[in-house]
Amino acid sequence: MTKKALKALKQSIAHHERLLAGKERDGEAPNGESCPLCRLYGEGGCDGCPVYAKTGKEECDGTPYFSRADVDASLWWTWKNRHKSAGEMARWKRQSRAEIRFLNSLLPKETCNV
Repeated sequence: MTKKALKALKQSIAHHERLLAGKERDGEAPNGESCPLCRLYGEGGCDGCPVYAKTGKEECDGTPYFSRADVDASLWWTWKNRHKSAGEMARWKRQSRAEIRFLNSLLPKETCNV
């Protein structure tokens, strides 16, 4: 993994951890525009992205993120408002934790803290 990819991966993990904790930065959201890996690799069909290298699929298909986005048509609203339904938020948080574990699994062994 290149240094640039490793840095973006670590930043992406931090991004998802902030979202899960409800401590997102101004304008940060659960989408590719806010994801450091997507910003680095998204324009080129994901070539070079560690997520793509693992799944062989573009746009995080085959990861917990894709499953999270597919859980419910109101996912975005639920995330943004955090009060629609305790059950939907619990499901979203479970899948967010799964995405964080998945991203951590992509770290080289010597840098993995999990």
